[in-house]
Amino acid sequence: MKVHLFGLPKSAHIRLKEESDLWRNAVPVPHEFRSTPILSNELGRINNSEVEELARAVGEGFNHIVLAGVREWQKIYARLLYDGRIHIARLKEPIRDLPWPALQATLHAVVSLDEEWLRKLSPGDLRHPLILPPSVFATNRETEDYWQHCDVYSRDRFGSAEQV
Repeated sequence: MKVHLFGLPKSAHIRLKEESDLWRNAVPVPHEFRSTPILSNELGRINNSEVEELARAVGEGFNHIVLAGVREWQKIYARLLYDGRIHIARLKEPIRDLPWPALQATLHAVVSLDEEWLRKLSPGDLRHPLILPPSVFATNRETEDYWQHCDVYSRDRFGSAEQV
């Protein structure tokens, strides 16, 4: 799994990178980690070039995204809605004063959650319903009552609905 931390203001990013010894153990082995700060120290404001940078990282496989201090997360959702697993880090400390152990614990919790998701819920093949677009499940005149006519649920097979 490739985890991308996005949205720390430059000053917090630099400080935490130093405190963490260049992001050592930011995520458990064997997972990979990348952090991209926002270009401003103004908390939470992102621009389109930063969103594009994040999209490029997703193209490199960093599609488990942790947003820290991003107030304009709708810009990211609009661009990457189906391309990544996006987590909003719910940090109790102010971002500028965030201690490395608190951020590390958050990153490890995200990885743990995503490992569980991959193990239990992730689609196993390309025809899995979680991957198909919603329009695939839209009904039309020919299929809207299909469940009432198919062999498994047919009233003819079981009699009336009260008997089922």
